[in-house]
Amino acid sequence: MKEYIVTARSFEDLESLYDDLETEGGDLYIPGRSVDCCQRRPISRNTHYMLTEDEADLLKKDPRVLDVESKELIDSILIEPHWTQTSSNWNKDLYEASTHKNWALYRCITGSQVPNWGDDGDNDVSGTVSTTSSGKNVDVVIMDGHVDPTHPEFASNPDGTGGSRVVQFNWYSLTSQVTGGSNGTYQYPTGVDLENSNENHGIHVAGTACGNTQGWARDSNIYNISPYSNNINTLAVSYTMDYVRVWHNNKSINPETGFKNPTIVNMSFGSSYTFSSSLLTNVNWRGANYTSGLTDTANLDSWGLTRRSGSNIIIPAYVTSWAADLEDAIEAGIILVGSAGNSSMKVDDSSGVDYGNTVTWSGLTRYYHRGDYRFSQDTMCIGAVGAKVTEYKNSGSSGSNYGTRITVFAPGDNIISSVHSGTYEVDDPRDSNYKLEKKSGTSMASPQVCGVLACALEQYPRMNQTDCIEYITTICDNEQLADSGGGYTDTISVAGTVKRYLFYKKERPEEGTIQPRPSYRLRTATGQTWPRVSVFKYKK
Repeated sequence: MKEYIVTARSFEDLESLYDDLETEGGDLYIPGRSVDCCQRRPISRNTHYMLTEDEADLLKKDPRVLDVESKELIDSILIEPHWTQTSSNWNKDLYEASTHKNWALYRCITGSQVPNWGDDGDNDVSGTVSTTSSGKNVDVVIMDGHVDPTHPEFASNPDGTGGSRVVQFNWYSLTSQVTGGSNGTYQYPTGVDLENSNENHGIHVAGTACGNTQGWARDSNIYNISPYSNNINTLAVSYTMDYVRVWHNNKSINPETGFKNPTIVNMSFGSSYTFSSSLLTNVNWRGANYTSGLTDTANLDSWGLTRRSGSNIIIPAYVTSWAADLEDAIEAGIILVGSAGNSSMKVDDSSGVDYGNTVTWSGLTRYYHRGDYRFSQDTMCIGAVGAKVTEYKNSGSSGSNYGTRITVFAPGDNIISSVHSGTYEVDDPRDSNYKLEKKSGTSMASPQVCGVLACALEQYPRMNQTDCIEYITTICDNEQLADSGGGYTDTISVAGTVKRYLFYKKERPEEGTIQPRPSYRLRTATGQTWPRVSVFKYKK
């Protein structure tokens, strides 16, 4: 008997499931005994029960149940940041200098490529860019490693003065609402804890989304919660979104705007299963089953199982219970943005030819071209653009994922931002005690989109997830990303799928009102907005 997570289809089904599972005399798909409840999560559709494997398989057939998943299997999933470290003004070079700036700001505001600009051409361009929004009265949650509130990049003013915009909220003050347990104190790491690479990852992501010289949303409020298993709070990823949702729901009205501050969450991490190719027993690729030649590298490549480490195969990990929490967060009005992943693998949508591809190992069958759990429903999925003169997606064995499930591509190579410390760090020009460094990956692309959307939410604070997806896909440049036209193993190709390139749109004149416009909605076919101005005609 093992611990399983039972995910209900709706909150309305929970009470009847509780009653049936926790009393004797089961019917149809319910065990005939009183099932032990390990963990009831007051605000979640997920409940933990002790079940046999046969009971778990049968319970999945109950119409009230979305899925039943082994907690042991979920605990084996690797949660990892999406980035690759490189040594490194409007500069695309891979080498750092304290004068360099995040080149995505220039590229996505001007909206077009500069001839011969790239790390294989002219590294630097000079020019001036301006914006008309800065994420004021928007709450940005960096679901990632620790964000140092004292770093000059997060100060209210670009010169590092004016106090920090980082709010070190006590997430564990909400534990009684999230798990039913006792409230406590959420710890933010200091000193030696910051040497963890995940912590360096989080502060870099935060600088790209919200930094005052390297980022987009320079007046936003910055929050931080870690999803990593080695965080000092031992907070499991299963609960992070529940904490954010309770906090979001409990927000009070901002007296400056008359609305609750919008919440946007950046998730620059991924989840994956790793297993030996020798354990493979079946590959179902585009409707055909294969049971032999499963360790042959050419076959694996032809099936799109291109992410490998030695004899191990690595595939995205989809977890229904985690995905349900994201869906509920979206329903609550939270905006979710996630990195696509760095395995040069295709991420298909439900209409794609690869959406149904599965692998079976050790008795487990999993989809491998759907991305991980963060890309169910409407979570935004952000791919990375490389820093070359020709604007292909980020390439190589750790290059950006691609496919019809990608919402938009954004600059992700050689992105300079804030860090605690690094191998190739340079001093922040405002204070040599603080550092900057360049990193690459979809983790660096996702916060570009998060930051642009935070700026848009300043102007249109009532946009929901669907609105944000429509907004970002409507304003983006559709044909500025090159495609080499290859297949699974062509690591710079998007295989004829999404080519959208992030663009920042000035939503008001550079001199004019900054009043939020809560009634704004996109009309995606025309780019116009509604409600339209009424025109009255008078009869004489």
